[in-house]
Amino acid sequence: MDYAFLFATLQSQLVLAFAELYPNAKDSTWLLDFPKRGGMLVEGDQWQFLRHGAGIRFERVSRKPHWVVDVHKRFDEPKIIDNWRLLHFFESCGVSMDEGQVSSLLNELCLKGHLLDQGSGQFLFVD
Repeated sequence: MDYAFLFATLQSQLVLAFAELYPNAKDSTWLLDFPKRGGMLVEGDQWQFLRHGAGIRFERVSRKPHWVVDVHKRFDEPKIIDNWRLLHFFESCGVSMDEGQVSSLLNELCLKGHLLDQGSGQFLFVD
């Protein structure tokens, strides 16, 4: 469960740092005015990012493990998490979990009050 909290914290930090670094990037739906790729320093770690479709994939490159935080949609809502994001983050941490285990974890976090179900497989991190 600690990895889910780490993910939520990292995602918020990365999205907020990106917004500060690129204040003119306003199209949060399709990211058409967002840079295609780049790098940034967050909490002392160097991160690279790559825009893809309606999302941005961040990867920590300054040290291992090379965490991956893929904000694949709803970029303007940094407290939203879902199966896809957590599954890829867990893989980048070396944690072996399948989709069913991630779904169970998300449901457990909802029951404990850490997440609010937003529908369509999206959850709002409230802690």
